[in-house]
Parts: sequence; structure tokens; C-alpha cells
Amino acid sequence: CGALTAVCFVKAFGLTFLALPRTPRAEKAREVSRLMQAGPAILAVSCLLTGVFSAQILALLGYPGYLPDMLLLSILLLGTGVIIYAAVYTFASRETRVAITWGCGMNAPTNRMEYTGSGFTEPVVRIFAPVYRTRFSVSKRFFDEDNCFVQDGAARITLMKFFEEYLYLPIARNIDAYAAGIAKLQNGKVDSYVLYVFITAILLIVIIGWIA
Repeated sequence: CGALTAVCFVKAFGLTFLALPRTPRAEKAREVSRLMQAGPAILAVSCLLTGVFSAQILALLGYPGYLPDMLLLSILLLGTGVIIYAAVYTFASRETRVAITWGCGMNAPTNRMEYTGSGFTEPVVRIFAPVYRTRFSVSKRFFDEDNCFVQDGAARITLMKFFEEYLYLPIARNIDAYAAGIAKLQNGKVDSYVLYVFITAILLIVIIGWIA
């Protein structure tokens, strides 16, 4: 399970941050400032320290002995990592190598040929096709009459957005209808507002009299 999770996040990170830019804005993107990096860094360090010093933290809170002490194991793992890094830094080649990734025979692959979120979720989409009501449509144009050499084409996958169609949108429609009814009360006429105040006062008198 841990290895599967690691592979999942490696793929998710790769298709998000290591791919070719797909928009002009993404092509001009730059790293954020150190101040913006501080927020996630503080959270990451907090998670790390909470895991390493979990036994000590629980002892300070008055719950000793509920978790094994991870401090010694963390020190051993850190020492092992330092040794491996030092060995690689000492004996590895310092030469920078630039190579082209495998592109399925394409000499200059574009950003449209890259792995995307759609490809990442395609196995799940195919397995749960009856649930998502998945529909696949493919159109092609060919150079020859025998339909052997593809000129261009397009593929489209449409899914039923279950939570959006059956949960979020009905709630949003009801709220929108309620808001539209409330908006009609805001007609800008002083007489209407005086009537609202009068009705509210009558209701308050009735409620207070009923409670008393």
C-alpha cells in the first residue's frame, strides 16, 4: 500500500510540475518568493517533528507509553541518509548530462502528447464506467481512401459528475431560487419597507405574548 501510494504521488507530481507548459502563462511561470514557501515549509517541518517526537509530545500531554519512541529510529535513518548522500556526492560523476526522454518515436513531442490527469485516471474511469456513465468518442481523418494513414483526429471522454449533478447543483439551484425570492423583496419602495417593519412588529408582539 505504501509503495502504491508513493508511485501515485510520483506520477501526480510529474504530470503537474515536470511536464512541458500547456499554456502561455504556465510557460512564463516562476518560482514563488521565500515568504510564500515558508507556509508549507512550516507545516512540513511540523509534521516531521510531530512524527519523530510523538512519544515525547504525548508524554508532555500526560499520555506516556501509548506510542513507541521513534527518536532513535529517526536518528538511524538520518545517519543512513547522510552516509548515502556523502558517498554519492564523493564518488558520483560531476558531469552534467542532458538527454531526451523517450517520445514513442517522436523527435519533437509537444505538450499535447504528454501524460495528463485524464490519462492518470483512465483506469479508474474504465473500471467504474457503469457508475460514471463513461462515453468515449473518437474521430479520425485519413490521408488515403483505405483509412490506413491517419492525418489527424480527436478523442473525447465524458463522465457523469455524480456529486455535482446530484448533490451540489440541486443545493445551488434551491439557494438560487431562494435568493431570487429574497431579491424581489428589495424593490426599493419605502412603502414596502414600512410594511415589512409593521409585519415584523406584529409578529414579535404575538410571539412575546404567546411566550409570556
